[in-house]
Amino acid sequence: MSKNKGKMSQAEINQFLTCAPTGRLGLIIDNEPYIVPVGYVYHEGKIAIHSCTKGKKMDALKSNPRVCFEVDETISDVSMYKSVILQGTSEILDKPETMIPYLQLHIDKYRVHEKFELYMKKPGRKRDEELQAVRIILITPDNISGLKFMRTI
Repeated sequence: MSKNKGKMSQAEINQFLTCAPTGRLGLIIDNEPYIVPVGYVYHEGKIAIHSCTKGKKMDALKSNPRVCFEVDETISDVSMYKSVILQGTSEILDKPETMIPYLQLHIDKYRVHEKFELYMKKPGRKRDEELQAVRIILITPDNISGLKFMRTI
């Protein structure tokens, strides 16, 4: 049996962050760590998370914009894993003109490849109300690292 363990290249990190479905956002609330799973997109070196306007996560970000973000993938017997961790600073986007490009990326990743305005015209959608109820959390990383491990028989 052989083991192959090492750092991921920047290209591997970019590919992994682009394709992974779920990440984990690490925050500090009342001097205690707090982590929450989130849907996200990775675009031009930044993480963009779709969020509601209120809640524990938003309160934490408003009091401390420093965050940690993690994405991983593991096979159940741990014969293979990948993990990317980044630290950075978050900002909360609240204007439609800054949010819509990231909402479009979320639609492309999690829904269908359809333009935002057409998507918002579907039955039951209320464009203006929905834009008032959401925010984009944009994370600019200042440190990214990735590890991978594979055991072969």
